[in-house]
Amino acid sequence: MLKISPFIALANYIGFSGYKAYAIGGAIAICVWFYICNLIISKYCGNKYFSLLLSTCLFIPLGMDDIDFLLGQESHLSNVVLSIMICLPVIIYIQESKKSFLCISSLAVILMTAEQPIRTLIIIAPFILFILIIFRSKTSVVSMLSIAVSFVIGKMANDYLLDRHFPLKVDYSQASLLISPDKAIDNLFIILKSILVYSSSSSLAVGSNA
Repeated sequence: MLKISPFIALANYIGFSGYKAYAIGGAIAICVWFYICNLIISKYCGNKYFSLLLSTCLFIPLGMDDIDFLLGQESHLSNVVLSIMICLPVIIYIQESKKSFLCISSLAVILMTAEQPIRTLIIIAPFILFILIIFRSKTSVVSMLSIAVSFVIGKMANDYLLDRHFPLKVDYSQASLLISPDKAIDNLFIILKSILVYSSSSSLAVGSNA
């Protein structure tokens, strides 16, 4: 749902086909998510030029995994932007009590959860803990309750989509070792290796065995 398929369909509707439709659709998707990312960051930091710089740095593929992040797994890009949409608007809501930002965060939670609930949990579990520790106020509790309710709604949407429209032949999530207690340390080292080696700009310069 969060891949570039809708944008490819738009490119097809305009008149492109084949690889051109994929390229044009991918370009439109990157532009849309870049605009959303820049808009959210600018609302948070209050400086449109600084937010433009941060967004540009986020979207420049510096390592091999970043290229996959932009092109190979298109939903990764949308999920990263949705993660920003979940976290920053909540902080703005807590600090300024603007309910519109809480609605933005809730919408992002629903969209991400509707596609893949485990990805949302990876984001909101530590974020909820962070908010409750750092911001001890009524608005922080309200925001966390809103996120929890939004997650439940998104999970219901995910279950409905899987049951009615996209049934799984094999549900690999049931056999996932991501949250298995005896594999937690091994998974942590795998993630750190990916961040420090395979996703770095030095890896792109000297080879994958850096």
